[in-house]
Amino acid sequence: DTPHFIYAVRSGLIKISDISVDGYEQMLWLAKKYDVVPLEWLFDASSISPFFYTAHTDVEVFVIPKNDFLNRINSDPVVLSEINRMISIKQKQLLEHIGATLKPKARDKITHMLYHIGQRFENDASPNTVIQLTHQNIANLVGITRETASLELLQLKQEGFIDYGKQGVTIRIEKLSEIVDTV
Repeated sequence: DTPHFIYAVRSGLIKISDISVDGYEQMLWLAKKYDVVPLEWLFDASSISPFFYTAHTDVEVFVIPKNDFLNRINSDPVVLSEINRMISIKQKQLLEHIGATLKPKARDKITHMLYHIGQRFENDASPNTVIQLTHQNIANLVGITRETASLELLQLKQEGFIDYGKQGVTIRIEKLSEIVDTV
């Protein structure tokens, strides 16, 4: 589809996915507070939105016409600088995501992905990050089956690197860093 607006996330998470011709959903990214979607359309890297955007949690967004957003960026160097910083951070995080998915073992894929997600969603109030992800979401993020992801997540839980329940996955970043740095 051709978008009509830019959406700036005020709160919540937006899931960005690709869907194969056979209906398999591949989660690519989670947009969080202050992220802007669809970024690829905003700067004309694509004339359409090549991905699917859905609310992953309850979401509030600012809805902004593309030209209004571009005019604001072009008229305010501080805003332009912030957009450039945001894009640079996103590029780094996407490269980390690619790096995690290219690990040879499922455990390494998951530990690296969870570590980077934990850093991205880290909360100053807690040494742990809690994020609403299912085993299927994690499997989709790294390109493995849900069954394999569930087995690896259970092992990581038993070893104390993560916990999970109805609230989501609790990522113990400091503890997880012990094995991510050595893998």
